[in-house]
Amino acid sequence: MASANKRRRPLTVTQDKTKEPHNKRRSKNQKNVTQPSKTVPSNFFTTSLSDVGFQFGYTGNKIGCESHSFRQKLIKFLMQRDVLSESLQEFFSAMEDTLSDEDMFVAGLFPSELDSNDNFDMSSQNSEILQDSLIKLLLSCDELQGDVLEYLIKKLPLYTENENVKVNLLPTLSGGTEVANIPRLILNHLRWLDFINESSALASKLLEMASVMQSMVACDIISFVPDLLTDECDHSTVAATLCDLLNNGPEKITSAVFDALSNLMLPNSMLKEMQDLAISNLACGSVEDMPVVVKYLLKSCKTVDVGKEVIAELRPHLDFSVLLSSDGSSALIRSSTTLIADAIFSSIQFHSVIASAWISVLDRVNDDNVHVGDVVCLFLLCIIHNPQHSKQATVLLYSKIRNNQLPFAIVQKSFELCSYLFHSHFKGVCKLAKNMVWSSSQQIRKMGALLYEMFLLHMDNFCKQEAIGYLVEHISSVSNSGTHEADTALDVLCIIASNKPEVLTSYANYIRDALDRMDIMSLKQVRASYAVLSSLAYNECTDAATLGMRDEMHMVLQKQLTHVSDKYHHIGIIGCVSTMVAISRMDQNANFNKSKELSSLMQTMNYVLRNDILGWAIFYDEIYLVTLGNSKICKSLAKKVSTDARVKLEKYFLSDKEESSSSATKCKLDSALRYFLLPEDQHSESDVSIKIVNNNNKLNAKQMSPLLCSLFCAIAALEKTQSSDLGEIDALLCCPLQTYASKYEETDTFQTLSSDQMTSVLDTLFATVNWFRELISVFACESDDDFKSNVLDRLKQACELQATLQRLIPLTPNGYVPPFMGSGKREATVVSWRTVAASSETKKMSKTLDCSTMEPKKLQKEKKAAVAPVAITTSLLRPHLRELNIDVFSLFQYPVQFCKENHVNSTSEGLFILPSHLLYLLNDLKQKVKHRLVLNKLPPGFGHKSGGNSDIGFEKLDQLSMDEVVTKVVKLTTHLQTHLTALAEKLKSKTVSGPEDADSDDSMSSVDSGIFLKEHETIADCFESILEILLHVLTWNCSHQNTSPQSLLHQFLGQLCSKGSDSAAPVDNTAMLSGSFRCFVNFSSILPSSTCGCIVLKLLTSLHGLVTDNKSQQTWMAKKISKAADDFLKVDWNDCAGNPSKVSPALQAFFAAFLKYSEDPLLSIETFIKHALPDILGDNSEPNQEDDESHITYPLLTKANFHILYKGMFEVLGTTAAAIPTPSTAKSNASRVDNVDLLLRWSEAVKVLEMLIHILKSFSSRSTIGPALKHAKSVVESFVRTGIPACEVTFREHQDDVINLLKKIQSSTRQLQHLACHSKVSKDSSLTNHVPALKRSLETFVFRVKALMVLHNCHEAFWLGNLKNRNLQGEEILSQMPTAGSSDDDSDDVTPQQGDKTTEQSYSESY
Repeated sequence: MASANKRRRPLTVTQDKTKEPHNKRRSKNQKNVTQPSKTVPSNFFTTSLSDVGFQFGYTGNKIGCESHSFRQKLIKFLMQRDVLSESLQEFFSAMEDTLSDEDMFVAGLFPSELDSNDNFDMSSQNSEILQDSLIKLLLSCDELQGDVLEYLIKKLPLYTENENVKVNLLPTLSGGTEVANIPRLILNHLRWLDFINESSALASKLLEMASVMQSMVACDIISFVPDLLTDECDHSTVAATLCDLLNNGPEKITSAVFDALSNLMLPNSMLKEMQDLAISNLACGSVEDMPVVVKYLLKSCKTVDVGKEVIAELRPHLDFSVLLSSDGSSALIRSSTTLIADAIFSSIQFHSVIASAWISVLDRVNDDNVHVGDVVCLFLLCIIHNPQHSKQATVLLYSKIRNNQLPFAIVQKSFELCSYLFHSHFKGVCKLAKNMVWSSSQQIRKMGALLYEMFLLHMDNFCKQEAIGYLVEHISSVSNSGTHEADTALDVLCIIASNKPEVLTSYANYIRDALDRMDIMSLKQVRASYAVLSSLAYNECTDAATLGMRDEMHMVLQKQLTHVSDKYHHIGIIGCVSTMVAISRMDQNANFNKSKELSSLMQTMNYVLRNDILGWAIFYDEIYLVTLGNSKICKSLAKKVSTDARVKLEKYFLSDKEESSSSATKCKLDSALRYFLLPEDQHSESDVSIKIVNNNNKLNAKQMSPLLCSLFCAIAALEKTQSSDLGEIDALLCCPLQTYASKYEETDTFQTLSSDQMTSVLDTLFATVNWFRELISVFACESDDDFKSNVLDRLKQACELQATLQRLIPLTPNGYVPPFMGSGKREATVVSWRTVAASSETKKMSKTLDCSTMEPKKLQKEKKAAVAPVAITTSLLRPHLRELNIDVFSLFQYPVQFCKENHVNSTSEGLFILPSHLLYLLNDLKQKVKHRLVLNKLPPGFGHKSGGNSDIGFEKLDQLSMDEVVTKVVKLTTHLQTHLTALAEKLKSKTVSGPEDADSDDSMSSVDSGIFLKEHETIADCFESILEILLHVLTWNCSHQNTSPQSLLHQFLGQLCSKGSDSAAPVDNTAMLSGSFRCFVNFSSILPSSTCGCIVLKLLTSLHGLVTDNKSQQTWMAKKISKAADDFLKVDWNDCAGNPSKVSPALQAFFAAFLKYSEDPLLSIETFIKHALPDILGDNSEPNQEDDESHITYPLLTKANFHILYKGMFEVLGTTAAAIPTPSTAKSNASRVDNVDLLLRWSEAVKVLEMLIHILKSFSSRSTIGPALKHAKSVVESFVRTGIPACEVTFREHQDDVINLLKKIQSSTRQLQHLACHSKVSKDSSLTNHVPALKRSLETFVFRVKALMVLHNCHEAFWLGNLKNRNLQGEEILSQMPTAGSSDDDSDDVTPQQGDKTTEQSYSESY
């Protein structure tokens, strides 16, 4: 009974809260109480419904059967009337009267309850208690739908002000009171209908109603309208109505309007209007509406061109940094920007048109207009699933990074503001960063490092953990020689550990385990690893894990410092220095005594290194490197270390005048005070000297050299950090040195010494040179004139001593091991430098020795000659010399003084450097530039057994970033340009032109002549070194192109244009490129060597590559390059005389540039062959006649090296032939002219092919046949692909020209057939490998020519014969002699024959 009462509970409605309070809900135990209610009106509508089983009223609606049965009964009942239209009219009239009561109308919108009192099986599986509402039942009938819809639309305006009403729900609907939105209920009834008649009219009426409804209902109506329309409806009218509604309708309907527009099918003209409307709405709309508008714009792009236009207009509105700074709730803005990013990612992920268009738009964006939205979109494009588009986006990203078009600050800002946008795409972005770190480009690796930094600083804990895992994986690659990858990962950890150590504290144990393999790391990686570990152990955190890590670090350091291996000993010293720096950065507090920690660590160092001189040298070198890097030493630690270093310096190396008297040493060699900088009469005033040779025998020179230099470097660096003044140590610059007497440096005296004495003398010379190099490094930047003069004097002495070392080292009989210099590996290998220097010469000579035909005694003599002493080069000395600071090259500011100037102006005042001093500095700068700016093979790690010394000697340089190095070198460009101009003038003059001028001067002695010749060689070397340095800097800048006024490339070109003068450089990029280009072109006429010629060509081509938008300038530069290369080919270079190893690279470089930049490569090849062949044949026939030599155009070209140019000519011919386009089939006059031009181009190409093939009769070596077989195939294929079609379209009008072309190429193809036969007979696999492909190309050519003849009804003019097998000279191969019935040679190929008159006649007749 209770359940029945609950089902029959009445449903009451209250329209307005202020007018009538709603009935309170009765409790479950309350019985049904009769309430006063209205009587259901009795009319045709209610009677009809009652007859078919529907009961409704104020007590709730009931239905006696299921909905579909009810609809059938109702229609059947209405059709029983005589006139259906009258019954329907009466029915609707009664319905309006009945539903005019609001309670009855609202009740009709809610579901009806199935009446169980009727004889209906409620246990049926398909039966449900709730059935369709009254309105839904009426709408489901076709005959009733139209009038019911009209009635419902009329009811909508009634609820404009009060849309929400309170309704007591039926017990079946869980009972209770709920607020219902009546307009939304009406729309829901329309939304789920199976069919709607006249949907267009209904849509128009609904949109008309939407203009007067409130925003929420209006949005519902607008969203519902696209569902009404079918494909046959007029979508354009609806779209226009929506636009009017957007401008004049309710507020906050933007999202609904554009969501509806995205579901309409509009023509292109109107689609453009809608896109313009959306773009304009972005400028003035709210952030909440942007996701839908952006989604509509992207969805409306049907083609790539439309997508480019839309995205170009959309892109300025997607700057997330501007959106996040707009007014409004931060949570709402973040939510909106997330939806925008999701919409963009969805579009580029699933629509290839959008992805392609977006990549194209981003490609055109320059660095000045890049914003946060561009960065987000570019990263999203790189991680989509489409491999083609993701690869294109990645290539674009890498290109922008290399060219500095994607500023690092913008990427950093993107993650600082919008890191939440990357959370859902973190795996893809992290993989992108991983691939960047793997790159060989330093710029791309820097971007990958920045991404990892952003992950650790701005992402959540899960992302940080994943990033740490990837970084550890990069670090572990050091075991596979992944040096750059591991360095980048360590740099990231160093930056985070220094600035935000709390980020890495949770992962300290994980990082510590990853950095445990320091034995296989390089020194740079060991320093970075200890910088990370010390920063994690010594920070403001005081938890147990941090304190435990400190104790563990102390244990590890003590273990490494006391290890018997020098390698681990070195690692321990680096760890101690890093720990000291980390401790010095901490603040003093109650829980941490910084002074006590530093004192304890210093005591440990003093105890372990008490007698280890080399260990102290390493320690002070590490202190010096710390001062150069980003880590700063506190004043207390700097003062303590500086004081200790001063004590050691005074104890071991400084002596008074009395102690420095000449005496004998342990090796029984005389010592003396040398290298005074004071005048000779003031030598007695020098009170202090530096002890290089120790008379007390406490230290030998091998130990003293590194310790002396390390102490001095550390003291100077710490002095600069404390007072920025070197006043307390400036006296060391002028101090004399106590060393061995100068007589032992003479060759005759040195050879009389014992092996130990030779070693002692050489050790002393190394110590002296390195001391001078350190003095130069420290005092080179001082501004005082006395300092400058003394530095130049020390530079002179260093150059002389290094030359002495190069002269004396080969004289040691048993080999010599130089002293350890405090950098690189301490474990020196005893290797005879004499043997090492001669090893390369031995290998070269052994190739020329024929051991099988030489007598044994003669062979032994040749082998002894092969291991003769060879001069020690500067590259062999470099790892054992102290590294010069990069600031030393400020000495380039002083002018160069040449020998003759020195004789004339011997009393002139002013500072200058000699050419030998300039070359000394240039060689060092060139090595530094190569080390940092040239991508070399990755050097092996510190602990690798096969490690080389390519990274030794650059420890100071490696402390600087790449940009700092390039900036410093670019600042030297003005001085380098000045020296280059002075050297060029000297080379141009006749003063140092050669021995002829020296001999012509009667007053000049043979000694002076030798001096001038030697100086000429030095000047030439200086000239070449400067050009090579400029080339490396320009090449690096070209790979990082950015011609903005602030770029390094802009500064570099501007200084080149200044030509060493003080005049201001042009600001325009075009003017700077032209000025720099002219500068190097002017030098091309006075180059001293072929190597300089190659470098100049590379400089010119690099500058030509920088011109992108000026065609006239490109053409002008190309002509100059081609002219310069042609001139270089005609020069008889002195350095190539008798040196074939230099001829081949020079010829190849010159000839390649000559053809590449010539206006017509084919004409250039033809001209070159006409001039070169007579020279070569004449040179080989009469090589010693001076008359012939005066007429030789290309003096370096011989029969032995002609194959180099032959290969280049064939390569250019193949490239040019492949570039000839396909002819046009159009019948316009322009097309005919173009086709004739193509025919002429093919005639030139075939002519060159014929000449190159004909050359093989004179040059039939393997080196020329191979290129001919390889590249002739591509020429034939190109002719079949584009040449035959050109013949087809021009055959009717230019029959004779086509026939002549085919006959010319016939002779070449016949010779190629002979060439293939020759290759088979020679049984050379390198040649026969090309034969099958060539044969296939020739067969294709035959059938295409036959098709050409048949196409023009000239098949009688084409006939096929059997080609005889012949060699290159045309002689028939005897092993394949033909039978009597074979055809002769004139009929063995495929061609339209015009040789006899009958063929010509048949040809014309058939045509």
